[in-house]
Amino acid sequence: LVLSGQKLTDEEEYERDKNKNRYTSNQNDFSDFHMVIQDVFSITGRGTIVTGIIESGTINKGDSVLIRTTDGSTIETIVTAVESFRKILASATKGGNVGLLLDKNIKSQLNSGALISRHNI
Repeated sequence: LVLSGQKLTDEEEYERDKNKNRYTSNQNDFSDFHMVIQDVFSITGRGTIVTGIIESGTINKGDSVLIRTTDGSTIETIVTAVESFRKILASATKGGNVGLLLDKNIKSQLNSGALISRHNI
């Protein structure tokens, strides 16, 4: 394949196709929600806040989610609030930079790079 006068290696073509197909599924499918956690905070008496940019799908207040930690374990929890730039939202969609308040105090089990999803990961 030639792109702008450059020939892509097989590995570059594979990566391009993998990333291209990553978002071609139905983006409005609520079960498609995925977000990589960028940061983790804790609020005493409220729970854990995870921040990141939604990669696909939609998340709503009250949704049950699964978190795949970087060590491979899975945690199930509930989203009790969705916030973006200090505004409380009912939901957020792909591309949104959000903070999700989780009902469990699990800050010590999470770190940057964990994947949060609405369906099995």
